[in-house]
Amino acid sequence: MIHTYERIFELLGPFWFDIYEDGDILRSVVRANVELYAQQQQELDYIRDCASLAHMPLGKLRQWKLLPLMERKMDGNRERGYAFYLPGCIKLPLLMNRMTDASLVLFDEIDYKVRFDELIFKENPLENPLIATEPTPECGKEFVTGYLWAFRGEWDQGDLYHKHGRALGIEGVTSERYRRQLLAVTAVLKYPSLGTLSELVASLLDTPLAKTDGEVVQNVSESHTGPLVVTDHNVYRIPRKGVLSVSEGSVLKRGDQLLDDFEIVESCKHDSIVSKGADIPLRGNFIIIKLKRYCRIDEDLIQRVLPPGLILNIYRDW
Repeated sequence: MIHTYERIFELLGPFWFDIYEDGDILRSVVRANVELYAQQQQELDYIRDCASLAHMPLGKLRQWKLLPLMERKMDGNRERGYAFYLPGCIKLPLLMNRMTDASLVLFDEIDYKVRFDELIFKENPLENPLIATEPTPECGKEFVTGYLWAFRGEWDQGDLYHKHGRALGIEGVTSERYRRQLLAVTAVLKYPSLGTLSELVASLLDTPLAKTDGEVVQNVSESHTGPLVVTDHNVYRIPRKGVLSVSEGSVLKRGDQLLDDFEIVESCKHDSIVSKGADIPLRGNFIIIKLKRYCRIDEDLIQRVLPPGLILNIYRDW
């Protein structure tokens, strides 16, 4: 097994390793080719993973990417941080001032953070002498542009929509919530039941559902993003405030709501309830979705994926 660039270099033979005068140049060439092959392998892995909606990466992995930091577009100060526009960035674990033998390494959530298409540094990177800069005058004013290398960052290419969302006719911003909506729509189209319909409504409302049968709630607490529910199987970080429908000691079934957001009832023409079983196919004439909090929901999408003949009624109880 080859673990280091130096080991690859040694395999070229003792002449190139010990005698050849321009060994540093040759090392750079060897490393550049290895990085190129690594990127090609990642491209193949990405194409393979894109075939599965459930396992498709949200972003495309780039082994290396050069990031220009333009002073004229920098926004911020020492209190807020120094922000640079960085569209499409999903994950950025490391930044370096050089690809090889870096003298400066910056870490995500320590030296900087990525938020809403912005790269925000704690300290002004253009004042760091270890970061290469060049003058970029504009409109008679003097500015500088710095450069950092992003290592193994993930970048949104819009492929979640282009490869899966477009076929279903559903647009959205690349995110786990958008993936959840696409998976829920696919499940309803394959097997329309109260369970799959409940998952679709929950995905549209961003309501978490229990993932495992029989899991027991062990702790309920508050965090800066909202309630935190810990069970013996999973940890649920609820992304917003709401009325919890569970408490410590609650035993959950798969598909149970953690927030009391909605209720679904299937009924026949005379309003007699047919079934509330999650895995039983939809057989009634009416589907009633009772929303228990103020929200917007895509009624047209729900009606479009329901079996023909079913009438959808949204009842807002707030």
